[in-house]
Amino acid sequence: NNMSAFDNGTTGITDTYSGTYTSNVLMIGDTTTSSSSFQLVGHIGEVIILNTDESANRTAIETDINNYYSVF
Repeated sequence: NNMSAFDNGTTGITDTYSGTYTSNVLMIGDTTTSSSSFQLVGHIGEVIILNTDESANRTAIETDINNYYSVF
């Protein structure tokens, strides 16, 4: 139930999910609110979602991504 987000090698958000799974919807760059102030304006080069704790491999994963995209 723990989640972490990382952005170009930097820890973004870490949180614990305590809600209930309600649908098969994954939204990236948008929210379930009707406010346009939370919508993404830009581009996402790659998103990786893992259902296991890969924090020990995070540096290697980020290095591989950077080797391909040269983002940082």
